Amino acid sequence: MVSWRIKISAAFVTIVLIGLMVAGCSSKEPSKGEIALFDLAAKAQAENNFKQALDIYNKIIEEFPKSPRIDKALFMAGFIHYENFNDTTQAALAFQQIVDKFPQSDLYDDAKFMLETIKSGQDPFTAIQNKINK
Repeated sequence: MVSWRIKISAAFVTIVLIGLMVAGCSSKEPSKGEIALFDLAAKAQAENNFKQALDIYNKIIEEFPKSPRIDKALFMAGFIHYENFNDTTQAALAFQQIVDKFPQSDLYDDAKFMLETIKSGQDPFTAIQNKINK
C-alpha cells in the first residue's frame, strides 16, 4: 500500500515540473501550477509540516516572482519563519519585501504590523492588545 507521504511527494514533484514549464509566463491570473503549489503549501501547513510548507512557499516566490499572489507567498513564508521556527530575521525580510514592493497589497498593513512586532520584541497578541488599549 502506498503511503500518503509518497503520494504527496509524487504530486509535489509533478506540480513542480509543471510549475517549471509555466514559470516565466506572465499573466494576471495565477497558473494552474502555482495554484497547485499554494494548495500543497496550505495542506502541509494544516498537517503541521511547516518545513515542507515553507519550502513550497519559497518555491512559489522563486518560480513565480511576477505572480499576482506573490505577496501572499511572502507573507506566509514570513509567518512560518516567525511563528513556527522563531526566526525573526527571515520573517522580517519577508515582511519587509511586502512593505517595500507591494504597498497596495491587502497584506501590507499586516506585514507592517508584523515588522513592528518583531522590532518591539513583543508577541503579536500583546502588540494587538497594546494597540486596542491606546
